[in-house]
Amino acid sequence: MKLIPFDLKGLDTDGGSEFINHELLEYCEKNSVTFTRARTHKKNDQAFVEEKNGSVVRRLVGYDRFQGIKSRAARANFYQVLRQYVNFFQPLLKLQQKSREGGRVSKKYHIAKTPYQRITLSEAISSEIKNELEAEYLKLAPVFLMDELKRLLQELMQFAWQINGKQRNIAFDRVSEPDKKNCQKRQYLKSLIILGTKNLKTNGAFQGLIESEKTRSRKYGLKFN
Repeated sequence: MKLIPFDLKGLDTDGGSEFINHELLEYCEKNSVTFTRARTHKKNDQAFVEEKNGSVVRRLVGYDRFQGIKSRAARANFYQVLRQYVNFFQPLLKLQQKSREGGRVSKKYHIAKTPYQRITLSEAISSEIKNELEAEYLKLAPVFLMDELKRLLQELMQFAWQINGKQRNIAFDRVSEPDKKNCQKRQYLKSLIILGTKNLKTNGAFQGLIESEKTRSRKYGLKFN
């Protein structure tokens, strides 16, 4: 199964040479993909991408520079696991409507869902692809994904190059170690909210997701009070 579980209809990028080149143009022409680019110095044209770049990539990997074939392989391994963790276990809020009354702005959001949950509810996705995604989901456990992310991030940081030469603090190490008695429980819940979903803990849908994951995790030997 390909990494994108639906057909790519269009591609909109910034003006960087990593995108504006003959190779990408030929790919888009060959696969009938509409290719457009954002306006120069208008980063809001790429608002959703910039948001994910900040909340996922920059928050975990940071602003370090990586060079060489080995660092590229390390990044590929890290992003492969991160893709599964974010797409299957990180619920997101999407704006439903926005209104203004005088100086007050009110926003209403849809119920929080993971990207995987949104795909399963889409009528544009075939049942075959949904079954493949479900099979992949049932093989995953967020605690073990988190452990793998920690290991892969440590490997990736060996190739980090910094101008000031200072050692970088890794995002996972900023959370204090839990006591041994509740280690598994806290690590599991932390794995659900570590990427910035703490504000969703009071959301009913998010609580339902945690409860369903508690039930499913029992086969991995995790215990909850």
